Amino acid sequence: MSNTARLRTALLATILPVALLVGCNDNDAEVEGATPPQEIGEPMSQERMQELLGEMQAIYGQLQPIQQQALAEPEFQERQQELNEDVMRAMHDADPEMETTMQRAEGLEQEAMAAQAEGDQERLQALSTEAQQIQRRMQQAQAAALEDDALSGRIEDFERDIRARMVEIDPEAEALMARADEIEAQLEASIPQTGPGF
Repeated sequence: MSNTARLRTALLATILPVALLVGCNDNDAEVEGATPPQEIGEPMSQERMQELLGEMQAIYGQLQPIQQQALAEPEFQERQQELNEDVMRAMHDADPEMETTMQRAEGLEQEAMAAQAEGDQERLQALSTEAQQIQRRMQQAQAAALEDDALSGRIEDFERDIRARMVEIDPEAEALMARADEIEAQLEASIPQTGPGF
């Protein structure tokens, strides 16, 4: 599946419900009135990027209650909890210091709020840099954990089943998810492709 990277770089315990909103779909439908996909590496203006991000946010707003309804069903709650635990266990195996890293990530939010309230821009910048470093470390641990084909397959099955259930709850969700997939493809395509050694 071409878009599984979105799901595979999500922290299942907290971000999976959001990631699922724009999860992979091998049979994305054509969306009436949708803009043509961009060529890979084609520059995108800041204005266009903001426009697409705004549309994506609006789509999230429409899909979120549908997804929450699906995730509230006992079957999906149990499967999600099991996946959360298995992924986190695999992440800790890949990086034994992950528990400390995640605790620090939780503390950063409070520190950032305090720095913002005090207008301490220098501190905010330092916290932002640290947060980016933590994010990269967590993504590396996630990537290592999800090299397990069995675990990755379970995640993809879960995502597929959630998407199908969302469409059962509200048939309009299918077109919304397809459009979200298309927007993300356009955003990804706008990122310059670099060759080896760049």
